[in-house]
Amino acid sequence: MASTRFVRCAAPAGVLVLAAFGLAGCPSTPAPADAGDSGITPADTGTGDSGIVTDSGVVTDSGVETDSGVVTDSGVVTDSGVAGIRVRVAHLSPNAPAVDFCVRTMGAASFGMPVLRGLGLNDGLPYTRVTQYLDLPAGQYQVRLVAPGSANCDTSLAGLPEYNLPALSAGAVATVAAVGLVGGSGATAFNLVPVVDDAVAAAAGQTKIRFVHASPGTPAVDVGTLAAGAFTAIAPFTNVAFPNASAMSVSVPSGTVDVAVRANGTTPAPGAYPLQLNGLALPAGRNVTVFAVGQLTSDQQPLGALVCVDGTATNNLTDCSLLPQRIFARVAHLSPNAPAVDFCVRPMGTTAFVGPVLESRGVTAGISFPSVTGYLALAPGQWQVRLVAATATNCDASLASLPDYTLPNLAAGTWATVAASGSVGSSGATAFDLRPFVDTRAPVAAGRANIRFVHASPGTPPVDVGALSGSTFSAIWTNTAFPTFMGAMGADANGYISAMPLSNATLAVRVSGMTANALTLNNVSVAAGSQVSIFAIGLAGMTTGNERLSAFVCNDRQDAVSNLAPCTRLP
Repeated sequence: MASTRFVRCAAPAGVLVLAAFGLAGCPSTPAPADAGDSGITPADTGTGDSGIVTDSGVVTDSGVETDSGVVTDSGVVTDSGVAGIRVRVAHLSPNAPAVDFCVRTMGAASFGMPVLRGLGLNDGLPYTRVTQYLDLPAGQYQVRLVAPGSANCDTSLAGLPEYNLPALSAGAVATVAAVGLVGGSGATAFNLVPVVDDAVAAAAGQTKIRFVHASPGTPAVDVGTLAAGAFTAIAPFTNVAFPNASAMSVSVPSGTVDVAVRANGTTPAPGAYPLQLNGLALPAGRNVTVFAVGQLTSDQQPLGALVCVDGTATNNLTDCSLLPQRIFARVAHLSPNAPAVDFCVRPMGTTAFVGPVLESRGVTAGISFPSVTGYLALAPGQWQVRLVAATATNCDASLASLPDYTLPNLAAGTWATVAASGSVGSSGATAFDLRPFVDTRAPVAAGRANIRFVHASPGTPPVDVGALSGSTFSAIWTNTAFPTFMGAMGADANGYISAMPLSNATLAVRVSGMTANALTLNNVSVAAGSQVSIFAIGLAGMTTGNERLSAFVCNDRQDAVSNLAPCTRLP
């Protein structure tokens, strides 16, 4: 059995939010915050009375129904009352699938039913979601993770062991966080880490904040406030390392505050903090937990702050926000006769471009045909893009005097690919241009894969694409024309279909309505749980050389390597 420990720490709700960067361990004797510097003072974390109050959203009876699936060894817990404990589960592992879970008292012979299924959450708990608090009798428990939709608790998810939680006395409030990486080792290995929450409500006009470092691979961090560009560390939130919580809760005046996270002991330039939350809202009279989530090196699950208002719930989930709000865009070079490029970006209405983006990331040769960058995190809204020479060191001159391209207004949470496609020197439909596509980020159905086909071969007529078994052709995408992704029955608004995984399959591309194969793709594999875009690239009639007609298969949900998305050209 894997054992875990509770870390008792509390911190001011909204300020830590951006600290998603690094939680140091809890010192045995926490140093008080310097009120003369940051103006933030440690909160009273004592539990002199019951430590549980009804006007703060932290209550003694959560109203868990009798069929909630939360059971002891004797049956279903209907009401733990003041003598009980309250526990919630947080999914903070960036590469773990959605989960359900089962609990039992230590020494019990069997688990009850999956808890989330009992609460009507049949799809389980995905990354960055936190359950509401659940009532249990005081004591020590074991937790078993199971696959969403499981009818019982007989089989653990991926053969994971049960996790032993420390014993909790009456009145305790705690969060059990799934942290680390599936397949990780050592400190970053997947694990369940319990954290004792602050049961004492914030005073009127105040907010209590607690910070939890749940970002695997991110070094220890300091969390502080920003005022006039100056960083003032919050004493309990310094040198916090994964996977710990800050030493105590901190009480701050309710309202808004600018918060930043930095690697412990460093002094970043203004605007260069790994994580910065401007105008973080601190609700009055509430306790807030800020979880640092994601990874510094990931473009798929980047560093962020999950800010949760403790004691609140909607549809059996704690009310949480993933901050800062972002859109994610990548650039695809799919024009067969265009030179290598770099690019710059700026928000609409501003005058200065930022970049060149690739040059600033050490990619001095730009990107050439065919390649796709990793995702770039941007503020929500409308952006302009300027293409510049691959060797450019500034954004002053656009490549070949090309115009700046205005992208659609993108809402927070949108993922998009901006494809440079068409032919340089062509006109009309095949002219060189930047063409944006929204990339689906909906969960991939269990045992399935999301696959999209995009026609990006200028001058090639509309095509049918399908599976080839011997001489039998089974069309999947039909009459798909440049430069679109239309043509698949059952596709979502962004062109993806939910399909069975492919293992060394053969796909064929045919001019629409014809029986001859214009392109045959052998050994195509798409794993379950993945999301893939297949781009038809090159020029019709070209069978050799870099401009040959081919397919560019890109995994949309796999981290970039050296700032490039993982893609394979076939053949």
